[in-house]
Amino acid sequence: MFLNKLIRFKKLSPDAVIPTHALEHDTGYDVTVTRIDRTVGTTVFYGTGIAMQPPPGFYMDLAPRSSLAKTGYIFANSIGVIDEGYRGEIFVSLIKIDPNAPDLELPCRVAQLVLRKRHIADVMEIDEDFEPTERGIYGFGSTGA
Repeated sequence: MFLNKLIRFKKLSPDAVIPTHALEHDTGYDVTVTRIDRTVGTTVFYGTGIAMQPPPGFYMDLAPRSSLAKTGYIFANSIGVIDEGYRGEIFVSLIKIDPNAPDLELPCRVAQLVLRKRHIADVMEIDEDFEPTERGIYGFGSTGA
């Protein structure tokens, strides 16, 4: 294992579960929620009891596990970005979309962390038009019109 590719996890509570791969070639590290932290409207914030430090130059995407689709819940924000400099607890925000779905039985694996390389580009404001392209300014579904 290369030290510059080491993801460091820390348990913030005794019931926390360190994220792991279910299978050797899996991309995501399964995340287990262990408690309800708070509710805001229809969004429930679940605590994981873990904090992490990605390798320098990397960040983590917090994404739903595909099995979440079978529970009647969805991610409140589609995906979460955990920046390289964040050191606090990781939370998972879910919305129950099926009123007949049972409450989640905790602890529960509902999310996954995916390691991503951080790329930063300079930003420049321009006044002239962009170079023309075949798609141009046409939006959603424009290539299948």
